[in-house]
Amino acid sequence: MSASLKHYLNTIENALKAGNATEHTHRPALKALLESSDLHVIATNEPKRIVCGAPDYIITRDGLTIGYIEAKDVGKSLTETERTDQLKRYRRALDNLILTDYLEFRWYVDGKLRQEARLAQPQADGKLKIGKHGLKEVEELLQNFLVHQPQAVNTPKDLAERMARLTHIIRDIIMTAFETGQASMLLQGWRDAFARVLIADLNLPEKTPDFADMFAQTLAYGLFTARVMDDTPLSSSLQRGERRGFTRQEAQYLIPKSNPFLRDFCSENRPLFIFSCPFVSRRLMRVSPENTF
Repeated sequence: MSASLKHYLNTIENALKAGNATEHTHRPALKALLESSDLHVIATNEPKRIVCGAPDYIITRDGLTIGYIEAKDVGKSLTETERTDQLKRYRRALDNLILTDYLEFRWYVDGKLRQEARLAQPQADGKLKIGKHGLKEVEELLQNFLVHQPQAVNTPKDLAERMARLTHIIRDIIMTAFETGQASMLLQGWRDAFARVLIADLNLPEKTPDFADMFAQTLAYGLFTARVMDDTPLSSSLQRGERRGFTRQEAQYLIPKSNPFLRDFCSENRPLFIFSCPFVSRRLMRVSPENTF
């Protein structure tokens, strides 16, 4: 990765020298750097998800999500960013996360700072002053991030805590989607349906948190119910290299017919998550191990 890091630094430096760079300018360079480390690694950056409060990058290997990256503009204080509600939410919900300003990198595991390193310091003329051990330390940090194995879910408490964290971040992102006008037509349709059937005033602006709560919890419960009904041992199938396991696509069929509401909810929201929702990558619905959990 050392050669790739040097190319990455040159790309960042050239952009800074041009004098009109923003954080968006450097995103392709970071994507290329991450993907250069492993042919099977893909760094996906989707602006719609970012507007609604999702991390800037979702990192996958062979379709499985392995981590997330939140990127700020060069020179932006990462210490100040750590104090924001957004970063606190990410650290609660995401077990493998990097915060970066493209030159400094902080890696968090289960919300705790595990490692930090700096490639270079930006100068007034746009040039970068490379740190003595910067290349080596950042390369080590990125490799550790990319090979990190999530903690196994061994007890009901582990499962409940992990589901709660993910449900909470989905709730927050749905709220942001409505507040910024990014909510999809299907999300708006479900809110209208909930208002007609369950809570009459759910469409009022002040009720957005209530809808976000209901939607996120229903989604999490639906997927949990479907997973309980599935007998695929995910870990063993992946160890054998088989592209099989529990998928969101089959969730609708695994939910018992005795619960038609939940079954319809998962069925109708499957296409929603492919194209319209800010909190899910377009890749999530393909028939591959990335659909599994």
